[in-house]
Amino acid sequence: LDYRAGQVAVLHWRGASGGAAVARTYSFATAPTPSGRLHFLIRLHEGGAFSRALLEAIRPGDRLELEGPSGEFALPRAPGPLLAIAAGTGLAPLLALFDEALEAGEDTGDVHVLVAARDRAAFVGAVRLASLGARWRGRFEVTPVFSRAGADEAGERGRLVDRLPSLIAEVDLARAGAAVCGPAGFVDAVSAHVLARGLPADRLARDPFVAAAPVEVSATATSTPPPVSSTSLWPSLKF
Repeated sequence: LDYRAGQVAVLHWRGASGGAAVARTYSFATAPTPSGRLHFLIRLHEGGAFSRALLEAIRPGDRLELEGPSGEFALPRAPGPLLAIAAGTGLAPLLALFDEALEAGEDTGDVHVLVAARDRAAFVGAVRLASLGARWRGRFEVTPVFSRAGADEAGERGRLVDRLPSLIAEVDLARAGAAVCGPAGFVDAVSAHVLARGLPADRLARDPFVAAAPVEVSATATSTPPPVSSTSLWPSLKF
């Protein structure tokens, strides 16, 4: 599949015979790999149609269909450090873009990664970030912010949006770039803060998603579905 880091794809599962079809958009979580395997970060949550399908219906070897890729999200270029700020699985496109930067030798700049998560168990991508940081030639700092951390869990506490002023107090935003990913409300709040603090608007990259239930359509619908590329993706799904 020909795609670029920062792009998204729509995963379709047509459902069992007589059941409902389910579709959901996800960001690629790695840059293209020699093996051609595709990786996504998928949060399983109660009430989500695709989550329910993964938990209850989809099995290894089942066929999923992929529509895409699409999108143009990229890391901004700046003379100063990069702020990479994500909530939950919004980290996926940043992981892919960091992979791409390493492969291209564009890893000499300083990066500050801030990730909002419920607790350490929900901090998806922690191992990947540690691996990226170990290979990054510039400074690569990762700060998770846990909204519901246990008493014995180390790390910053609270809502990342509320903690943001203190977390970036020492960053020279006039020279920085920022890439913000996650639910639309989170992206809007973070963007408003960094712009008000002096970040140039042309150095802000945003990748918001709407945290809504996945699209469900009747498997017996008479309308023609959008063109998709069929492939067996299950071995590459990461969730």
